[in-house]
Amino acid sequence: MLGYHISLLSPIIYEYTGKFQAPSEDWKHEKMPLMNYELIVMTEGYLYLSYANKNYVVEAGEYLLLSPSSPDNCRQGFKSSYCSFYWLHFTVDSGVTTMDLSNPDLELIKNENAVILPARAMLPYLDKIIVLMKQLQDSIRSGCGALSSNYMATTVLCELYEQTFKEKLEHIKGEYSKKQIYYDIVDYINENIYQKLKVVNIAEQFGYNAKYLSHVFHSITGTSLKQFILQKKVAEANFMLMDTNKTIREISACLGFTDYHNFMKT
Repeated sequence: MLGYHISLLSPIIYEYTGKFQAPSEDWKHEKMPLMNYELIVMTEGYLYLSYANKNYVVEAGEYLLLSPSSPDNCRQGFKSSYCSFYWLHFTVDSGVTTMDLSNPDLELIKNENAVILPARAMLPYLDKIIVLMKQLQDSIRSGCGALSSNYMATTVLCELYEQTFKEKLEHIKGEYSKKQIYYDIVDYINENIYQKLKVVNIAEQFGYNAKYLSHVFHSITGTSLKQFILQKKVAEANFMLMDTNKTIREISACLGFTDYHNFMKT
C-alpha cells in the first residue's frame, strides 16, 4: 500500500482549498496539471480519476492524496458521475518520503515529528474532517494570515493520520520494540554465557516481567527464554568439548552449572 511520510518539523504550506459539487451525472473531471499535493475528501457519489497511469474510483467517505510526481503531472476523469468533495492543495518544506506501508521502514517511522498517511483510505469519522475543512475555508474567507492557514491545513493531515494509520503504526512500533528487546537480551546472554543465567535475573536486569520476556522470546523464536538460554549454553559446551582440553566437569562449572549431573542431563 502506497503511503507518505510527511515531516512536520514545520507546518505544511497551504495553497488553496474549496468544495466541489458536480452539476450533473454527466460531469467528468477535466484534464488539469498537478503542481503540488492534492487532498480529495469525498462526501457524495463516486469520483473517477486517472493519474500517473492509474485509475482511481473514490467513493463517499474516502480520501485520496495525490503527489506531484507523475511525469506529465496531469489528472483527468475517465468516467462521468455525480459527486461532491472537499479539496486541499499544499506543499511541504520539511520533506516527504514515499513509503510501502505493507513493509514500512522501521527507522523512519520512529520519527515522532511526522505523520504517515496512506495515499488512499476510508475515513471512520468523515464528519471530523469535514468540520476541519469548513473551518479552514471560513478562515480563508475571513482573511486569516498565512501562518494560521498553514497550521489549520496541517491539522487536517494530523486528523487523517489519527483516523487511518496511527493505530497500525502503534502496532508496528510494538513489534519493533519486541524485536529490540530480543536483540538486547541475546547480546546480554552471549556476553554472560559463563554466568549462572536465570530468566528472573535477566528480567530484573532489564526491568521486565519474567513471563513477558518469555512470551516475547516465544513469539519471535518459538521457544521460551529458559530454553533459549539452555540452547546457548549447550552450543558453547559443544564448542568447548571440541576445541579445549577441559573436562566435562570443568566445562559444567565454567558455564554456571552448580550440579554436574544436571549439566550432563541437559
